Amino acid sequence: MLSLNKGPYVFGEKITYIDFLIYHVLDDDTKTIVDIEAEAQVDAETYPHVATFIEAFKNRPNLKGSIALQ
Repeated sequence: MLSLNKGPYVFGEKITYIDFLIYHVLDDDTKTIVDIEAEAQVDAETYPHVATFIEAFKNRPNLKGSIALQ
């Protein structure tokens, strides 16, 4: 789905509720499987669109502070 769009989010350039759900699933899985202190991460070579999605999400100005507090 991410590879079909022109932007970093599920439906393109505009962030939606679905993007928040997907990010939190990725973040929760990382905390559960890798390390409770780890942030959402993925192998960028294997999953380039997912890596772009995660970076775009984490770098949104209104979300940066909130994510840093977690």
